[in-house]
Amino acid sequence: MFFVYLQRLTNTNLIMEVLIAFLSIIWSILCLILFFKIWGATNDIAEMKDLLRTLTYNSPQANTPNVRQQDNSIQQSSANDIADAHTPKMEDLELKKGDYIIRNIDNKEYKIEEVRPNGVLIYLGMMGGYRTLNPEEFTIIKK
Repeated sequence: MFFVYLQRLTNTNLIMEVLIAFLSIIWSILCLILFFKIWGATNDIAEMKDLLRTLTYNSPQANTPNVRQQDNSIQQSSANDIADAHTPKMEDLELKKGDYIIRNIDNKEYKIEEVRPNGVLIYLGMMGGYRTLNPEEFTIIKK
């Protein structure tokens, strides 16, 4: 039986099987690439959300009474607290690579990977990637 099948197998069938296998491999690779692209895009969106939150609270319009009327009292107090706080300059902080800080958003401890003129670079983990924090977004740990 098997030999009869082999005799019936033509060149066209073999070419089609190889072509389908090749296209399946290409499709699988493209799906993996798309998965990692979407994963990276979610990190970018989280960073944009944090930036937008910072810009919203630091803007002069954040202190006006008609900004987001749903939870006005919470946002007003947060905006006033941030506006009243003194923002330290990076030159005054005397930070170096390897120091530890606490990020104010999640109160977790992070190691400084790089000190930049506008903030510090930290590594949030495999899902979070690298993030630059401004001086008002972290607290220095005294060790």
